[in-house]
Amino acid sequence: MPDEVRYLICHDHMKTFIETHFDMPDNLCETLIGFLRQGKGRLSKRARDREFRALTDEETAALENHYADVFSEP
Repeated sequence: MPDEVRYLICHDHMKTFIETHFDMPDNLCETLIGFLRQGKGRLSKRARDREFRALTDEETAALENHYADVFSEP
């Protein structure tokens, strides 16, 4: 499967997970996925302290773990 198609499928799965488990505006959801992508599946301290300060440690861990599961190589 081409990398672009695979990424879009994974992105959609991650977005659905976030929408299902968190009350988050669409633009913040996209920002979160972008930060996870940049951080290779981890949210930076800066992102946690600013944009995502409302997330608990457990919620952050759940997001990072789900991102790793979704975007892991087949």
